[in-house]
Amino acid sequence: MAPVKEYVAGLEKRLPGKHYENVLLVDTLGNYHELKEYVGKGYVVLHFWESWHRDQFDILPQLRILYEKYHKTKNVEIISLATDAINNPNSKWSERLKEEQLPWPQLATKAAWNLYGICSWPETIVIGPDGTIIASPRNVEELENVLETLNPNRSLD
Repeated sequence: MAPVKEYVAGLEKRLPGKHYENVLLVDTLGNYHELKEYVGKGYVVLHFWESWHRDQFDILPQLRILYEKYHKTKNVEIISLATDAINNPNSKWSERLKEEQLPWPQLATKAAWNLYGICSWPETIVIGPDGTIIASPRNVEELENVLETLNPNRSLD
């Protein structure tokens, strides 16, 4: 029952209106970062994925289009978080990143997977400039609808 309780607690942490929780992340060079380094500069889209599953790459061309459309006009940063790349010799993370050449930050995490109740991939969470969760879109269409409504001039109250 403990895994179910942990999952539900994670889902509750990403409800709209909740404040994001900081988490430790690792970049492709093994350097550590924290989520708080990215929050507060604009809107952040957390994109959770697993590098071993080829079907998860179907979302990447669509995310690239959204990034190009909203990065400058609405101050949106996408951060891809690979959940299988840390301490996993079988991870295809580096290989996939070389193939895809994505223009947004690529980081790895196990902690955020558990923290936010991620149990399938890909998943996204949108965080506002003030650190509140705005939405957890279930697909790219929902993500685009959320991004379209964002106010690029929203203040950091």
